[in-house]
Amino acid sequence: MYIHGGGWAAGAAQGSAAAMRNFADAGFIVVDIDYELATPSNPTWDKAPGEVACALAWTKQQAARWGGDPARLTVMGDSAGGNLAVNLGWSAGQGTARSTCPTLGPVPTPAAVIAAYPVVNPAYSYEHGVPSGSDPKSFIGEYLGGTPSQHPDRLVAISSLSYASPSAPPTLILEPERDDFIPAQGVYEVAHEAQARGVKLTLDRIPFAHHLFDGLPGTLGEQVKRSIVIHYLKGLKLAP
Repeated sequence: MYIHGGGWAAGAAQGSAAAMRNFADAGFIVVDIDYELATPSNPTWDKAPGEVACALAWTKQQAARWGGDPARLTVMGDSAGGNLAVNLGWSAGQGTARSTCPTLGPVPTPAAVIAAYPVVNPAYSYEHGVPSGSDPKSFIGEYLGGTPSQHPDRLVAISSLSYASPSAPPTLILEPERDDFIPAQGVYEVAHEAQARGVKLTLDRIPFAHHLFDGLPGTLGEQVKRSIVIHYLKGLKLAP
């Protein structure tokens, strides 16, 4: 199940269709989801997480319909979608994930979580992110409904370390070493602390790369990401 990025305020599942088709062609069943986007008048810090949790419950329910194994679910996301993927997987492992569709049953713990350049350290990204097309201060503020100092409880709720524990599923983070938009250093800090808290986390640093290094299907960056992801999932016996 793939969760698109876009600062929680932009993007759509359709935008990642080509990249997800490459995974489908490799034998994976792919569910590419949307979620409610934040606007200046509609912060979604407490809405989007429940919607992606609902999508995961639905995916588990429907997996066998397409020949999938509901016990072998992987959640993957990039940037803001990486934040949602990590927080979903880790909170599900704790049993604290809350879905907007409880009638579909409890939120399952995925067998693995994969995130590329994820906003796992929103406070660091807010303070140190370098604008590039959009400004981390702007979209993090929209998602929270104000600044981190105005809403410290909301900041805790969207920060990935809030959910780091030994019960988290195996997690792969792909981090471009030259990312200053969602600064690599902030991601490294969370990754190392999560490992210290017992998360089975693998951190792959992508040299010479920046945010969205894999953004265009068929490019070297996209092929590198896909190769790393498939190799990781094969190691966990979660690949076709």
